[in-house]
Amino acid sequence: MAGPDFLPPERLIQTRHLPIHANHPLRVGKVYGCSTALTIAELAQHLNRSLLVLASSVTEAESLTTQLEFFLQEDRQVDFFPDPEVLPYDSFSPHQDIISRRLQILRHLNEKSTTTLVAAVGTLLSCLPPLQYLKSR
Repeated sequence: MAGPDFLPPERLIQTRHLPIHANHPLRVGKVYGCSTALTIAELAQHLNRSLLVLASSVTEAESLTTQLEFFLQEDRQVDFFPDPEVLPYDSFSPHQDIISRRLQILRHLNEKSTTTLVAAVGTLLSCLPPLQYLKSR
């Protein structure tokens, strides 16, 4: 299996035919500051499928979501997958609004509409409900 394609951002934005295939990741390097969001926005506008953008922290994911909303405007929906904000050993559940928003986003993804979903890596490590549960609600 070949390794992922690696493109500098200026070449990615200039290409109309992106080298992206199923099961073949694309990695982009040397992006700094808001150019990360601009590069992702350019990529999202050229693709006709949903994107999952992973950030290293919740703060970085929130910042990236705001930047993507600015660059994409009304062209494409951007969602932030919220962190439950509860530690695994805590004896209480996440707030109802957070659980509701997470379920809403998961259901929206199941409807096969194109969206850009931004999440922190740690947020995706928690258990998610089965697909049948989401379809029944």
